[in-house]
Amino acid sequence: EKLSFVIVGRCAEYILRDNPNMLSVFILGDIESKKARVMEKYDLDAKSALNRMKKEDKMRKTYHNFYADGKWGDSRSYDLCVNSSTLGVAQTLETIISYVDAFMEK
Repeated sequence: EKLSFVIVGRCAEYILRDNPNMLSVFILGDIESKKARVMEKYDLDAKSALNRMKKEDKMRKTYHNFYADGKWGDSRSYDLCVNSSTLGVAQTLETIISYVDAFMEK
């Protein structure tokens, strides 16, 4: 029986890099799609959403690049990178689940 859990962020792909059962996923998106999700989630206007998004992305990048060897968002550090703007949130989730299922079967 395999146990599984999810760690979101916090350099997990770097910290767990030597674990043969680790699967790392990076989800990215274009600015307009991300801004629309931030506007909806936090009930913000476009300018406020864009500022919040940029600030949070900068904080994530700074944190990651300080604590990990690789650069934040560098596809070489992940098993799978998915652009959620291309597929939408629901299809992105289905894609990740399919990838995880295939990984677990190996």
